[in-house]
Amino acid sequence: EEDQADLGRVTESGSGFIKIEPVETFESFKIMERFVAQIPDTELQFQLENILQRNKPFGNFKHAVNHSKFREEWFEFKIKQLEILVIHRINSYL
Repeated sequence: EEDQADLGRVTESGSGFIKIEPVETFESFKIMERFVAQIPDTELQFQLENILQRNKPFGNFKHAVNHSKFREEWFEFKIKQLEILVIHRINSYL
């Protein structure tokens, strides 16, 4: 209900808002590559590099990271990278 009310206010206003498009697949892939490049665990880094070169990289990457000691670091890294993308998109509208 609350989301519908917010959506109604945005629709009625029509201006003053910037629509942020969803992250493209290639952007998500680049975020994963950047994360892999900065991991200090060379064994996991090698494993993830191989995953990114094979079929179903997103699901396999998620599985490998979720079962590693770097799970929380991945979430923090991804959030920061997404924030940077949003800031760039907002700045491109200004």
